[in-house]
Amino acid sequence: GRKEVSDLPIPSRNLFNFQLLSPGVIGLPSSAFGTTQFTFGGAERSQWNLDGLDNSQKEYNRQIRLMIVTPEAVEETQTLSSGYSAEFGRAAGGQVNVILKSGTNDVHGSALYQYRPYDLQAIPTLASVNPPSRSWQDGAFTLGGPIKKDKIFYFLQYELNPYTLPTPITISASNAAALGLPASQTGYSPFGETYQSLMGKFTYTLGAKNTGYFRFNQFTNHQPVTAGGLTITNAGTNFSDHMNGGGAQLATAFSSNLLNELRFGISQRDTANSPAALNQPGGALISITGVAAIGYNPLS
Repeated sequence: GRKEVSDLPIPSRNLFNFQLLSPGVIGLPSSAFGTTQFTFGGAERSQWNLDGLDNSQKEYNRQIRLMIVTPEAVEETQTLSSGYSAEFGRAAGGQVNVILKSGTNDVHGSALYQYRPYDLQAIPTLASVNPPSRSWQDGAFTLGGPIKKDKIFYFLQYELNPYTLPTPITISASNAAALGLPASQTGYSPFGETYQSLMGKFTYTLGAKNTGYFRFNQFTNHQPVTAGGLTITNAGTNFSDHMNGGGAQLATAFSSNLLNELRFGISQRDTANSPAALNQPGGALISITGVAAIGYNPLS
C-alpha cells in the first residue's frame, strides 16, 4: 500500500526491489545496472503492468519491466506470485502491477536532492595514474493538486540523476609503448551515466459513475564511452536508451455489481550504440587476447 511504499527504505531507488519483500519472490543476480530480475514461485516468466497496462519487455528469455519510474511517483505496488485468478495471465510466473500517484483536492509536493562529495569517496587507483574525479548527484520533485475541484486533478514528477565513474584501462605500460598508444588512450576511460525520469498524470471524474486518467511517461539513459580494462577509449562505445509511454483509462460503474474498465496504452523503447571515436572511417577493431583491444569499433 501507499504507507509501506512511503515508509520502507529503498537506498537503491529501484522501486522494483519492493517485490523482493513479497512471498515466493527471489531476486536473481544481474550485471546490468538497475535491472532487478526475479523468480516468482520458481518461475522466471513474469507479467509487469503500470497502472494496469502492459509494461513488459519480452524480447529476452526473462521478462522484465519496460518503462522505469521512480519511488516518489508510486502510490503502491501489487505482487502476485502464485494462485491468481483468471483475469491475470500472459506469463506463468508472477504478476506485478505498479500504480502511480494521482492528484487530490489539496496541493502536495516533494523535493529531494542527494550529493556525494568527492573528498569523502574511497577511490581505487592505478600505480602510475592519478585517480580521476568521480561525481554523483540526484535531484527529484513531485507536485500534485486540483485543476477543477472534485473533477480534474494533476500529478507531475521529474528526476535527474547524473554520475561519472571513470573506468581504469589496465593495458600494461610496456604493451602500450609497443602498440604506440598515446596517453589519451590509456589511464582512465571517461565513463558515466545520466538518467532522467518524467511523468505526468491527469485523473478525472465524469458524473457519479465515470472515472479515469491520462498519463505520459519518459525515461532516458545516456552512457558515454563504455570502455576500460584492455579496451582503449577509441575502441569503446556510446550508449543511449529512450523509453516513452502513455496510457488512458475509463472506469464506468453501471450498477452496484457491474463495473467496466476500458484501458489503452502504448510503450516504445529505442536503444542505440555508437562508436566512441567517430573520425576513423574504414578502421578496424583489433583484439589481442590478454594485451589490448584497439582501433575503431565498427560493430557498434
